Amino acid sequence: MKSVWTTHELTADGTRRDALGRRVAQGELIRLVRGMYSPATPLDAREAHLRLLAAQLSCLGPDAVASHASAASLHGLPVQTNLLGRAWVTRTAGSHGRTTTSLQQTSAALLPDELTTIEGIATTTAARTAADLATTASYPWAVAAWDALLHLTLATPDEAKQAAARLGRRRGARGARASLAFADHRAESVLESISRVQISRLGLPPPVLQHPIYLDGTLVARSDFGWPEFNLVGEADGLHKYADQAFDSRTGAEVIRDEKRREELIREAGWHICRWDWSTAHQLPALDKRIRAGLRHGAELRPVCRRPDVGDTDNARLRGDGVRPESA
Repeated sequence: MKSVWTTHELTADGTRRDALGRRVAQGELIRLVRGMYSPATPLDAREAHLRLLAAQLSCLGPDAVASHASAASLHGLPVQTNLLGRAWVTRTAGSHGRTTTSLQQTSAALLPDELTTIEGIATTTAARTAADLATTASYPWAVAAWDALLHLTLATPDEAKQAAARLGRRRGARGARASLAFADHRAESVLESISRVQISRLGLPPPVLQHPIYLDGTLVARSDFGWPEFNLVGEADGLHKYADQAFDSRTGAEVIRDEKRREELIREAGWHICRWDWSTAHQLPALDKRIRAGLRHGAELRPVCRRPDVGDTDNARLRGDGVRPESA
């Protein structure tokens, strides 16, 4: 079904132009931009954004290339919802029109190896997109973009570094390079990426990502985060975690049953489990309290081994001495 119609297409059968306004008011049509409409069908944020992008590109010149949040949506990189209200394009002709409430335009030169096409739309490559996005997104979401880029193998680490280096001294470039330095291809979700940033801000011991859990020599689970020295695993429970596990035809009840059994095996293996969700991850004091309690509890299950690389600083962190949460 066609997703974007022009005024001319909607009035080709003799329909009066003023009738379009009534159809918008009645909720039958959505006016995307001047002269461009779409059927008022329910769409998620990404789909609605791509519909807006298609409408905007149809009104722009051939030098307009989808970039930043729009290119990220095409590549499947995570984007903050507040960046999806506008279509993001880069104009390569050296000048561009004004930015509006539904269109963000940037003027920049793009090298041939920074351009690609997705679904017939000219767009920046995944590496260039992550770099551009990291200059506009918040630090946690910039890390999430780089993490996803590397985890999905949309670019190599060297390609990511090159894209960040090409930012030069433009606004946001320093933050983009800092977020890339913190990136880790092992992160499997936005929540894991944001949680890593928050854990670092809190000064907590750095976790091992995708930590394997063995019971009697058999791998029974792989946790989002692991603190082996404190006998603790951390699980970041996003909204789609259980739905994402249901691709093997299991029912929702079966997925929950299997997850419960998985948790039982982790505990049977002698580990303590600490869980948090989106809300907790975005509240530093709450996340700090939960993980710190988990570290204490996990350490009580099996005494922490004294190792040369686990010194008094780690023990002080475990007790909660001298650690002040930063602002989010």
